[in-house]
Amino acid sequence: MAKNITNSRIAKNVGLSVVVQAVSLLTSFILGFIVPKFIEKIDYSYWQSYTLYIAYVNIFQFGLLEGILLRYSQYDYEELNKPRIRSLLRFMMAVLSLFSAAGIALSFVFQGEYRWVVIFISVGILTKNLFNYTIYIYQVCNRINLYALIVIVHRLIYALIVVILIATGVKSFYLYCVAELISDILASVIGAIFSKPLYVGRGNALAEIFTEAKACTRAGVQLLIANISSGLLISGAKMVVEWHWDSLTFSDVSFAFSLFGVFFSFLTAIGTVLFPSLKRLKEEQLPSIYKKFRDQIQPLVFGMLLLYFPACYILTLWLPNYSASLYYLGISLPMVVFASKVTLLTNNYLKIYRKEKAMLAINLASVVVCFVLCLLSAYVFNNLIALLYILTFVSIGRAIVSEIFVMRILGQRFVLDFFIEIGMAVAFVLCAQLLSLWIGCLVYGVTFVAYLLLSYKKLAGTWQSIKARLKKKQDH
Repeated sequence: MAKNITNSRIAKNVGLSVVVQAVSLLTSFILGFIVPKFIEKIDYSYWQSYTLYIAYVNIFQFGLLEGILLRYSQYDYEELNKPRIRSLLRFMMAVLSLFSAAGIALSFVFQGEYRWVVIFISVGILTKNLFNYTIYIYQVCNRINLYALIVIVHRLIYALIVVILIATGVKSFYLYCVAELISDILASVIGAIFSKPLYVGRGNALAEIFTEAKACTRAGVQLLIANISSGLLISGAKMVVEWHWDSLTFSDVSFAFSLFGVFFSFLTAIGTVLFPSLKRLKEEQLPSIYKKFRDQIQPLVFGMLLLYFPACYILTLWLPNYSASLYYLGISLPMVVFASKVTLLTNNYLKIYRKEKAMLAINLASVVVCFVLCLLSAYVFNNLIALLYILTFVSIGRAIVSEIFVMRILGQRFVLDFFIEIGMAVAFVLCAQLLSLWIGCLVYGVTFVAYLLLSYKKLAGTWQSIKARLKKKQDH
């Protein structure tokens, strides 16, 4: 069986994830802040349409990759049944090829630029899922160092191609879409080089492949739908904006959420590497680990919200055409506080305790409620601001319900913390919407300091734990 996981190993994996996210943040900075400066707003809109829908091409593998993660994440690399795993890859790519071909054929129904958007998405059905397989398989066997390397290479290739396009004056969105597809392919090739047995070699008999694929799909499809529905909370709102309002309004909203993504992406990859590590812990360790991570995450994220105010000042000077986006961001940014807990903690714990059905039910209910209310805001009231507030409130509600479910499993209570966190989120929105930029920054800063004082005991306990761990390392 797999080697025991230790707190230091978890810390090392999280540290590697931070390095990955440093590179990802660089790429996100280029994509989010540099590209909009050098391409037309309408081209940015088409590019954002591509990025909106390409994020969901993993639905065509029907949860097979998630099933592999759930069924094999307790094994080390040497213990994996490599012929079985590579057979599943081939089966998946064969099925995806059919969907890709169908998508390209369907593209001729569309006119103008949207035809190319559909073509690029159809090609991405193959490239994106191949890359997802590559990074999933390294998570499965907890080879986080190689996972980090592949993700870094992927993001650097993407960023490098985009920089070349900007430097050579390319303004059309076409090649910016192609840049991501190329980075998917090259990163997957590098992943195959490091783990050739998971890609190349004789496979299993067809009947065995079907049996295992069925088992993985049955295990992973609920997790896939839960993950997709989690992302659809924001993407669904963006889709409604794209359908109802004009392309330039969609550009503004998309830019706001790309800034939200920069805040959120730093936390997402930490959650990605936590699952294999947490799954290998003894069950009696899980409640204390949950509390420690929770106590560390919340001050970090509330502190990150302070960056909104100087970021607004800089972006107003750099991208004056997107000033409306900053107003939209001030409404929706508190979602990062609550979405971070869902990504880092509650989803991981629900997966560990095999509560995928509960995770699915919470996410699907949130998406349905949010989508219906967003449609009403758009098509009945024609109110974009109301749509953004609905998205924020539903996101907060989903996070609280998810954590209540986990609290019951772990036998812990954080009810007072919920009220404090909601109060901080409301304070931020009021400061961002009602006060001038620097006055808002000052008032929220004072509120944040008050929050730290209220949380002094928890923060002091966390700091003492960190100091004790460092001292233990020095003694050894």
